[in-house]
Amino acid sequence: MNRELRRLSRLSGIRFTSHSFRHGEATLLAQEGLPAEEIGRYLGHSSAEVTRAHYIHETEREREEIASLLDERFGKEFL
Repeated sequence: MNRELRRLSRLSGIRFTSHSFRHGEATLLAQEGLPAEEIGRYLGHSSAEVTRAHYIHETEREREEIASLLDERFGKEFL
């Protein structure tokens, strides 16, 4: 499987590994509202801090939501 993923990564020009899917899964679960503690337990992490610091990533949608809230609050474009 790893050999095939490396081949696909080279062909696509997008760097990823099988481990990338763990990061994506953690991010998607966090977006669905699961607490980092539960996600960390599911992924076998020693603490929720490991999950927060290394596995849950900010998404473009979240950045847009933050910018929209700031725009509403301050009346300026923050994107």
